[in-house]
Amino acid sequence: MSGRDGLIAVGEVDSTPGATLWWQSADGRDWRPLPGFLPLGPTTCTGHGCGLQPNGALAADGDRMVAVRSGADPGVWTSFDGLKWQWLPVTGDVPDGQATQAILLPGGVLLSDGRTTWFGEALAP
Repeated sequence: MSGRDGLIAVGEVDSTPGATLWWQSADGRDWRPLPGFLPLGPTTCTGHGCGLQPNGALAADGDRMVAVRSGADPGVWTSFDGLKWQWLPVTGDVPDGQATQAILLPGGVLLSDGRTTWFGEALAP
C-alpha cells in the first residue's frame, strides 16, 4: 500500500503458515515490522490460526492509506505514512463478517467480506 509519506507491505512468513505480517517504510529501502496490525488489531475469532490475520483490510491510492474494520466493532482510519492514523466515525450498515478486501476509489472505499460488498463514502462534517 502506498501513501504520500510511506508504504505498507503485506506478506507472510513460511515458518508460520497462515500468519500475515505488515512492514512499513518511508522510502521503500528501510523497512520495519508493524506488530499488531495497527490500527485494526488482530482477528478476534476463536480457534486455530485466529489472531494471525488483521481484523479488517487496507487500501491505498498513492496519496492516502485507509484501514477499514467491519463487523460488530466497525472503524475507519486514514494515514499518509502507515504509522500515524486518524480515526473517522462510521455510520450506516457495514458487512457483518470480517472485511478481507478493500479498494480505495475517488469517492470512497469499496469493502467486502467475501459475501457482501459495501461502499463507504467520506462526508465532510
